[in-house]
Amino acid sequence: MAAKKQTGAALSIFETIAAANPDYDVRAYVRYRAAELYLALGNYMEAGVQSGFFDKRVSMGVQTSWRYRLQGDELAYSISESNDHDTDLRIADGTVKMDITENPEPRFWRALISARFGKMEQAKADLKFILAAEPQNRSYLALAAYIGVLAGDKTQLEAFRGQQVNDARALALLGQAAYLNGDYDGAQAWWTAEGKISVAEAKLDLGAGRKHIKYGQIRVGKALLAESATVTPDSQEGKEAKGLLEQLTDGSSLPQ
Repeated sequence: MAAKKQTGAALSIFETIAAANPDYDVRAYVRYRAAELYLALGNYMEAGVQSGFFDKRVSMGVQTSWRYRLQGDELAYSISESNDHDTDLRIADGTVKMDITENPEPRFWRALISARFGKMEQAKADLKFILAAEPQNRSYLALAAYIGVLAGDKTQLEAFRGQQVNDARALALLGQAAYLNGDYDGAQAWWTAEGKISVAEAKLDLGAGRKHIKYGQIRVGKALLAESATVTPDSQEGKEAKGLLEQLTDGSSLPQ
């Protein structure tokens, strides 16, 4: 039903299951799926509510599942207004430690968050792990380029020149890396390609950009805002991102 754009009806079914199914793991699963649908609708607060809902009767297998936890981590990073600089890092670290599958995805997330918060030693260690696990993964290679640029090395970003990339997450990171490197035309090209695949990440990156600006990490924050403004220029998120970028340019203070 959701695939046929009948998202409201799908969410209604999910709510019925979540309220009445005798298996609490099933209830957790439909809330996880409901969060994905709310994300697609741009309702980030409700997505966060659904993602963070765990009844005490849910099994530990569900509570420690990296898929469930990672969804919550990503939403908290983009939506929360915490003043604690270590919150997102602590959450990401907890997800890695709880996962016994050694899946590279939690470490991808921790590497990205660590790099953005300036924890480059942790970022590089996690990057090494995920590239060993999946050396051809485009998102992981794009993360390597992004971390490289943050560390002052554009070699891996340059290696992507002329390549066809069909991974929205990779395109988002490549655009941010190019923007950080002062290549605004390159960033525009990567982000234009991203928008043809998905706009969900770019919309969420508005909140992430606001957070990093608030913490004084202007370089990282501006790249996130620029992505949101470029990929979704006519959306509420894109317009807000553009406005925040203009305030940064003219030296005005940003809203707290």
